[in-house]
Amino acid sequence: MGKAEDRPARNKGWTTSITRIESNLVEIAGHPIAEIVEGRSLLETTHLLIKKTFPDELQLRELREICCKAASLPPPPVPRLEYENISKTLAKHLLADEEIAKHPAEGLEGECRRTVFCLGRVIRTIDSILASGRASEPPDPNEPFSHWLYRVFTGDPHVGEERGRILQALVVACIDHGVTPPSTQVCRLAASARVPYEVALAQGVGGISDVHGGASGQAAAFFIRYSKKQKETGMDPSDVLKGLMEETLSEGKRVPGLGHRIHTEDPRCDILWSVAEETGVAAQCVQALKSAPSIFSRVRKVSLPVNVDGVIGAIVADMGLSPDVATLVFLLGRVAGLSAHYFEEVETFPVMRWINFGDAVYRNT
Repeated sequence: MGKAEDRPARNKGWTTSITRIESNLVEIAGHPIAEIVEGRSLLETTHLLIKKTFPDELQLRELREICCKAASLPPPPVPRLEYENISKTLAKHLLADEEIAKHPAEGLEGECRRTVFCLGRVIRTIDSILASGRASEPPDPNEPFSHWLYRVFTGDPHVGEERGRILQALVVACIDHGVTPPSTQVCRLAASARVPYEVALAQGVGGISDVHGGASGQAAAFFIRYSKKQKETGMDPSDVLKGLMEETLSEGKRVPGLGHRIHTEDPRCDILWSVAEETGVAAQCVQALKSAPSIFSRVRKVSLPVNVDGVIGAIVADMGLSPDVATLVFLLGRVAGLSAHYFEEVETFPVMRWINFGDAVYRNT
């Protein structure tokens, strides 16, 4: 072990300019998350995370071309084991993908270009997981990016424009949650040791589990069960939901979609509900989730708010998609957020610094 004077200095506090997180508040580079989810695309929000501004039309077109080109390249030959956790599958792909490893990040826009290239590779991985066969098909350069995402997530060549809009909104809502999540902290610690970009991302992605991030897939499975049981029995919806909650709790499991360690009113939920209703996607599962807090309080005598995982799960269930889609929506968005944290760490702080995540202060610069 080295002498004390050889060790990295311990920081008393540190700052981040990516995402401000407070109770019931999420802001990316000074922009409220609701405004971003409502009106901005995945690529625009990725540029905001890294460059602190939205791209102009020319920059956005370039980012789209980079993303689509990346997705058109064959995925690395990484087998997925039966019942393998999706986060593990994606982490393996990130580590094995030499296309990401060799993609440069130089220049004023280099980090953003590399992140978008990585997103394209992740979309190709999602395509292989879902076996949709749509990522490698070059999209029409004049169509919205959401159309391409729709085809990849659903496998349907006939684009449902409104459904594409809600799927992209779900991805954007998941894009970052500051330095609070374990996946972000793992990624920043790896970046502090200056591991390669794709290695740090793989470690961050590997920190996403059924407890953190994967809960959206659990929520989707829960509401698919709810919808099926309600149709089969014809019972009152609230009775069906109450019964499933009691059954879940009796198995020693949490009811997915409820509770948050920071927010009492998750600021991402209302806007996603609003977009789901505007697009005609919201149906019985979304309605069930809205009533879930009051029913849960009857079961457990505890009040818990709806969280973003629950909203994603309910919307995915109402769209008739698999629970895997809910998890992959979260993963795709969070790859952009992890990238921003990686680059900020490498650019701003010394190697192997002491990181007390509770000391982080958001700066709007």
